[in-house]
Amino acid sequence: MNILHNHKTMSDTRKKTEILGQNSDPVKLLQDLDAIDTDQKKLNYLRTLFIEEADVDDYLQYLDTDEDIDLTRKQIIRLKGTLEGFKVYLKETYLPITGKIIKRFDERLQENVNKLANPDLTPEEVDKIANTRKIIAHALRIAKAPRGAKGKNLRDVTQEKSVTSVAESKKELSPEEEKILLATVKARFEKNMGRHKRIEWVKVQTKLEASHEKMWSLNDMERTGGEPDVVGYDKKTDEYIFYDCSSESPKGRRDIVYDKEAQDWLEKNYPQEKCNGNAVEMAMSMGIEILTEEQTRELQKLGNFDLNTWSYVKTPVGIRKTGAALCGYRRLSVVNLSQHSAYVPGDDLAFRGALRV
Repeated sequence: MNILHNHKTMSDTRKKTEILGQNSDPVKLLQDLDAIDTDQKKLNYLRTLFIEEADVDDYLQYLDTDEDIDLTRKQIIRLKGTLEGFKVYLKETYLPITGKIIKRFDERLQENVNKLANPDLTPEEVDKIANTRKIIAHALRIAKAPRGAKGKNLRDVTQEKSVTSVAESKKELSPEEEKILLATVKARFEKNMGRHKRIEWVKVQTKLEASHEKMWSLNDMERTGGEPDVVGYDKKTDEYIFYDCSSESPKGRRDIVYDKEAQDWLEKNYPQEKCNGNAVEMAMSMGIEILTEEQTRELQKLGNFDLNTWSYVKTPVGIRKTGAALCGYRRLSVVNLSQHSAYVPGDDLAFRGALRV
């Protein structure tokens, strides 16, 4: 018997159990999500499984590291895209709103307790207050119900968020994550010196290490398949400029539309259509800018990009009003910028971003 092998297997099983908790395994989770017809219903379903960003992060890490998941690479990328979108919704919309509701319920419950202390209340008023208390108490019981892999509840999580919201607004990586990111970007920098002649890596690294938030944004570019690299230096502002330099449009940002207006329209009129979000809001959440037409042409001078894919380009208001958005791509030696429907996502369509450090 191979004791070391068995110990590793048992350890991996325990780790998997801790991460999944009551959540579905990836195959079932993807099947369940594919069977749901609208994005909002998918978010509602995911809310029953994951209660905070940490749960989602653990699950995403599990998808990245477990080699026995019975899904294709494309299916895993699709599942990760859905979970990343849910995480943003959880952090920026659901938990803040729910926290306010729970706080208000607590206040109303206390108000009703104070009212009941009034000896001059009529029986009808007592009944009305008691009925209100029942409704609020039921809602708070739901808020206290354990969810997610760690068994936390909405009330605990939202209270934690209210205490740590200032700290969480600072987008930072752990020291180990920063170390890995710097090593990855440095290796790419040294491999592609033609993109940044006369720029020294040590100066770029010094700039990055001075801004944890920029490091976080750069990591998001890396995490979503952008393969960011230095393409220039702005002497006036003393900033180094990073572009997404992946050969094709970043894989972790595909199947998106151009902006929220397009996403809302698509979800309303074609709820069955797959859509992982929109370029404008995604770039904003990452802390980067969508490449302009000029920047897209600058990038294409450094190599052959988007030979088989398309990348959204920052679109002027006049063009966007026509229902279109600009897309950049290269076919053979020709660099093209053309108008594409802002409302139609595609598995070969994403966006490239720029970051100044």
